[in-house]
Amino acid sequence: MSVHVDHHFESNWHIPSLHEEVTSGTNSSDQDPHNGKRPYACTLRFFGVALESTVKGFENGGSGYLTIAFTRSNGKPIFHGFDKAEANKLHCFYTTSQGAASDFKDTPKTLAIAVVCPVSLDEEIGAYEHGDRHMEAGRYCNPIALRVVEGRLHLRPSTHTPSPPPVEVVNEEIVGEFFSNPAKDRAFAIETMKNDGRYRKHAVCTAMTFTNKFTGPMLYMFAAYYQSLGWRVIIYDRFGSHYTFIQDLLHLPGIDYYPFTVYELAQPSKYNPQYLRKQGTDLKSFYKTEANWGYTSKKLADTADQDADKTKTYDYARLEYTDLHTMLFLDTDEFFFCPQASQNLSAQRHYQMGLHDEFHARGVEEMRYVRLAYSGMYVGC
Repeated sequence: MSVHVDHHFESNWHIPSLHEEVTSGTNSSDQDPHNGKRPYACTLRFFGVALESTVKGFENGGSGYLTIAFTRSNGKPIFHGFDKAEANKLHCFYTTSQGAASDFKDTPKTLAIAVVCPVSLDEEIGAYEHGDRHMEAGRYCNPIALRVVEGRLHLRPSTHTPSPPPVEVVNEEIVGEFFSNPAKDRAFAIETMKNDGRYRKHAVCTAMTFTNKFTGPMLYMFAAYYQSLGWRVIIYDRFGSHYTFIQDLLHLPGIDYYPFTVYELAQPSKYNPQYLRKQGTDLKSFYKTEANWGYTSKKLADTADQDADKTKTYDYARLEYTDLHTMLFLDTDEFFFCPQASQNLSAQRHYQMGLHDEFHARGVEEMRYVRLAYSGMYVGC
């Protein structure tokens, strides 16, 4: 569902082989006396969502491999990763959200799947050899960055154990097919925005999973507030239900609007026009306790589906926006405000951007703001 390429620039460090010799993922260059290092060329990362019923036996994570095909400018088709020999495959490793997801139970139950495929220089351009052998132009990192690629990601069961030749263990695999546009286009767009001053390195992200008479105006206020404070505003909107409310803001710098959520992409047969009509636009209770407290509504919301959809949509956004320094995940009724700064927009913008610049400079990777007045006083906010 989402593909990302992390190119590596450092090659003066050694990565030991992840596997035993002649097994899955072996590093043949470890035994090469002329090549005492194993630098990476890039790391490929994938994120997807699957129905739990279709991934039984894969819930605990495991390994797999990647194959790609593309066409060169001269029309010649190129294929990589199809070698049957285990030592010549590009091996990947995956994990799922099994045991780490929300307490809500969506129906049907889904699992998020994260996959990483480390690509060594040997795997990208061929093993280093003295003599007349020419290095290859690139088997994985380069094509995915520069070309339209057709790929297949093979996941093996969690119980799969690599076996050395000539033993061959045949296991059932899950195969995900995908097409990937050149990654360079997004990288070029990011650099262009940095050069002309439009780039915003701190972002807020929200996922709209339901609609009522209040959600449209709330989303408009949310987007206008954070955009004016210098944040990048990322909006995922199930069924594109709120487009008409914020279309006047979409021309502003720093607002990214997507008329879908991850569940729409993963389960189009469920999230269809009939589901939209069934969901309706009337007010709903999200928890039974709300009804017990006297909140009047016609029915309970499909809270489990909405919560899981938002969680997986946020995971998707984190992979899609790896260039950002900060991403805050917020509902549209949550507004970040620093009382120590002046109440005018200019002062708030300077204070909030400076605060998160400092967090990034300190190497803070993840943090949580509690939603209580004046409770987040750390570093003055």
